[in-house]
Formats: sequence, structure tokens, C-alpha cells
Amino acid sequence: MALALLALLLILLLQWYAGSGKHDASPAVVDQAASDMTNCLTAECPAGTRAVTFTTRQEPFYSCKSDELSDYANYVLGVMIAHMLPTGAAPEIGKTGEPVVQGSEKQALDRLRAKAGVSTFEEAIAKCYRGEQNQKVQVLYSPKDSDSIYVAAEEHPENKFWMPKARLLRKAH
Repeated sequence: MALALLALLLILLLQWYAGSGKHDASPAVVDQAASDMTNCLTAECPAGTRAVTFTTRQEPFYSCKSDELSDYANYVLGVMIAHMLPTGAAPEIGKTGEPVVQGSEKQALDRLRAKAGVSTFEEAIAKCYRGEQNQKVQVLYSPKDSDSIYVAAEEHPENKFWMPKARLLRKAH
């Protein structure tokens, strides 16, 4: 009986370990898989384009209900990551929940926050959710003056959201 229980425990442990990489592949695996893909920030992805979302633990993104919220939330996230990469330390966070920055970064944050109609980063991300890896979507609208793109999930077309163009991959032609 104890041997059967140990075998079952080992099987469950192996299944858990094998499944743990499905949601967040290592950068080398992601780079290899994405090598024949191009993101919608650098290439056109007009309405009707089928694509797949791309994220890692080091490069997350937010999906939001408006392009303004998506632009703001993902810009803040990008600034945080850019400030953390060189040192590994989290940046100083101000009263708005954003990294404390100066100059053009501060102006961009102030402009994007106002455009999104929120007072803080926390208020913005409360209206968004963390983007998923490998979600198949169809492009609904890709405005030229925005870093965000409007998509619908293929499995659940009623699930429509804005996300960063740079986190959406389509097959290279």
C-alpha cells in the first residue's frame, strides 16, 4: 500500500513538473519559437490578422478595456522593467504607484495617466488583467497613433481587449 502511494505521489509530482513550463517558457525556447514571427509594432497587423500573444515573466503585459488604459499601464510596466534590468533593484515608487522619473519620462507618464482618466497606476491595473502567453487572437483594430492593438480571443470572441502591439506576434511573410 505504501509503495502504491509513493508511486502515485511520484507520478503527480512528475505531471506537475512537466506542466509547470507550459505557461512561461524559458527565454531560449521563446526566442526559438518566435524566430519565424514578427510583432505587430514593427509590422502591419490589419483587422482580420490572426496572431498569438507573447509574454514571459521578465516581459509581462496588461490587457485592458481601452487603448488609453493599455498604453498607460504597459508604459508604466515598461519603465519599471527598464529601471530594474541594469541593477536588479526595484525603482523608487511615487504616490501615483509609478516609478519616480524625471524629464521626458515623467511628462510621458503624466500625459498617458491623464489620457487614461486615472489617478494612479493601481487604479489603471484594477481595470486591466495580466496578459496571457500563447493566446490565439484576431486583430479587430490597429490604430496607427497607438502602441496598443484591439483584439478578440479566438476561443471566446466575446472576450475583446486592448494590448501592446509589441506583445502580439504573427507569422512572418
